[in-house]
Amino acid sequence: MPIWEWVWHFSWLAAAYVFLWQVVRATRSWTQIPATPVRSVASEPAVAPSRGSEEQTQQTARILVLQGNLSVRGADNPIEAGEELHLPLAENQVYIGRGPENDVQVHDAYVSSRHLRMYAEAGMVYVQDLGSRNGTFVNNKRLTAPVALDAGDEIRLGETRLRWLGCFNS
Repeated sequence: MPIWEWVWHFSWLAAAYVFLWQVVRATRSWTQIPATPVRSVASEPAVAPSRGSEEQTQQTARILVLQGNLSVRGADNPIEAGEELHLPLAENQVYIGRGPENDVQVHDAYVSSRHLRMYAEAGMVYVQDLGSRNGTFVNNKRLTAPVALDAGDEIRLGETRLRWLGCFNS
């Protein structure tokens, strides 16, 4: 067999091994559950709730950060993988993205400046992609319209993964 055929076969074999290594590495990061203890992070609402004549109850979202690094406007400490975030849904909505104008800032290069919106309506909490470049996924399905969240749903934006734990009234 000529030498160029050996080089050709070896190149394909090396490419196959590199591909398999990347697949295994990606799969491990998707299935890995953080082993760090859960620390609850509460913050003040980024936007003050509207004040009417009657007192309104405000919903607080519970989100577990599976992978990624976030910061909440008005909070001192960043939130990392394994930590639970208690986030008031100010004005019944929260904006999440890479830009500092968001209620939750995600430190991820694959997240758009204003990536998604979570909002409460009729007793349910919905997530809506705001035209982000890389999309928003709920349970590995790309959002094309707002989707109601159920406890345990996984939200993925860029390389950041969040688990929706539900809501409670505060």
